[in-house]
Parts: sequence; C-alpha cells; structure tokens
Amino acid sequence: MEPFKLLLLVLSTFSFVWFAIPTLIQAAHNGRFFDAPDHERKVHLANIPNLGGVAIFFGFLFGCILFLKAIALEYSNFLLGASMIIFAMGIRDDLMGLNAYVKVFIQFIAAFLVVYFGGVQIDTLFGLFGVQDLPILISIPFSIFIIIVITNAINLIDGIDGLATLIGIVITAAFGIVFLQMNQLGWSRISFALCGALLGFIRYNFSPAKIFMGDTGAYIIGFILAILTIQFMELNRFDAITNSNPFIKSSPAVGIGFMFVPLFDTLRVFIIRISQGKSPFFADRRHMHHFLLDRGWNHRQISLFLAGMSVFFIFFSLALQNIGSFNLIGTLILIGVAIHFFMEIFKKRNEKI
Repeated sequence: MEPFKLLLLVLSTFSFVWFAIPTLIQAAHNGRFFDAPDHERKVHLANIPNLGGVAIFFGFLFGCILFLKAIALEYSNFLLGASMIIFAMGIRDDLMGLNAYVKVFIQFIAAFLVVYFGGVQIDTLFGLFGVQDLPILISIPFSIFIIIVITNAINLIDGIDGLATLIGIVITAAFGIVFLQMNQLGWSRISFALCGALLGFIRYNFSPAKIFMGDTGAYIIGFILAILTIQFMELNRFDAITNSNPFIKSSPAVGIGFMFVPLFDTLRVFIIRISQGKSPFFADRRHMHHFLLDRGWNHRQISLFLAGMSVFFIFFSLALQNIGSFNLIGTLILIGVAIHFFMEIFKKRNEKI
C-alpha cells in the first residue's frame, strides 16, 4: 500500500511542477525576471527566467500537505515552517539580491527552528575520534552548522543546466528508498515529495534550459537534503538498548557518501579560496562543472556525468558500510584528495600547452 501512495505522491508533485513551469516562464518574461549573463562566471548566453524554485517549493509543499500526516512525522510543522523561511530568503535573493552574510543569518534562523524545536539534530559522533554523545551546547550549533553547509553546497553546484536538479533527484530518490526500507514513512514521503517536484522541473531545466531554479530552488533543495541527511544518520545510530542492529551501518560515513559530490565540490573550493586569503564566498571558476566546461564538455554531458558520479558514491558507501565510519570516511577523503590533485595536474598541463 505504501509504495502505491508514494507513487501517487511523486505523480502529484511532478504534475504540479510540470504544469506550473510554463506559466512561470511567461510571467518571468512579462516581468523581466531573468538571470542575465552579466559576468564571466555565467555560462549561459541569453536571459533565462530564474523563478523555477517557486514551482519546486510549492510542488513540494503541495505533496507534503496531501500526504504528510502529523502521525507519520512528528514536528513536521517546524520543517515546513523553516522551509518557508528559506523560500522567502531565496525569492528575495533572486529578485533583489541579498548579502551572503545576511543569507547565512537567515539560514541560521531556519536551521535553529528545525534543530531546537523539531529535534533534527546530531547528538552523537558515533564513536568517531573516540566521541560518542555530544552535550546539547555542542550538538545544537554543530547541527545548525551542518545544515548551513549542505544548504549552500547545493546552491554552489547550481552552475549549469540541470546539474543541481539531477543531483537532487538522485539523492532524494536514494533517501526515499532507504527510509521506506527502514519503515520511516514520514521521511520517505518528504524525500519523494521533493524528488517528484524535481522530476517535473528537469524537463524545463535540462540543457538547453528554459528556466533556472534560482537561489530559491537551490536553497530549498539543499535545506531539505540537509535535514534528510541528519535524520538518516540519527535513525541509524547504534544503541545497545533501542537500536542494537541499525538498518544502515556506519551511517555518518554513508550519509557523507550520499552527499559526496556537492560536499566535496564545496569544501574543495572553500579550502582553495581560504588558502589564497579570499572569502569562501568569493566568486570564481573553481567548481568541478567549470573544470569540465573548460575541457570542452557541454552542459548535458557534465550534468549526467556528475549525477552518475553521485549514484556511484551512494552505492559505493552502501557497499562498504560494514568497514566502519572511520575507515569509510577516510576512504572517501582519500578519493576526494585524489580527484582534486588529478584536476589540478590536468589543469596545469593544459595551461602549458
């Protein structure tokens, strides 16, 4: 019965977005709400409407209203309320622009709502570095920090047609399937509500894009994925009394594996910028999609490649879940370092030619 409900949920959010997007495209053209190619980091050559996040958010909200009952997910009101704050911030940023530090502050408020009132928090390090339970004064700010990092990670990879949408589809589908297998129906429905909305959007966002999701869509996707990641980790934490045999072993490492592509890309770029004495929010062409664009790849090839890379790391982390969180995280870090050095070496060789 539940798979049938999930199918209806995906079809509902898919249909909502599918039919809403043409209206938003027309409205954007009438109101001249465009993402203009006004500096070197922009990879599109024409004015493209950037209101796609409006349809994504309301499609997601529509699915949650129809299929998410309080009994299926306690404190879901805080999750939806906080996502509305993120939506309002994104719309303001898309239409008028917002300072990066103001956006981080607003994200802090939204994250605080779901962490403190909604109970979405990391209260253990699962034995990593010898640390088990975290005191609440550390758990709350740490959880908020993780939410802000993942929220911005999705926004930062949203640089070419279809990329953030495809990555979002892959990760939400993976979380939805795992939560369903865990019998966590509320979280499974949250995952598939967003997945369906993104499936409805990809038709218009895949290269050549007719509309962008804008910061509204990217921040909403990132915010929901951050919450799903934390809950995935917490629901699979080992407890000798209440959960002695978690469904997923090494859940912190597996969660990182699910989010590997956006997290690796963001942390890599931030580390490079900080090491050069620049702000982590400094705009440049250091992202993986820029690297591949400079190698002559087109938008479709890059989006499909990085989405496929995300699929690989999801299966890779699930396959190696039994080696322990410390070992799996170490393996993922080593792979990330190898990818970084490959990119840097390849880039320097091309510059010499």
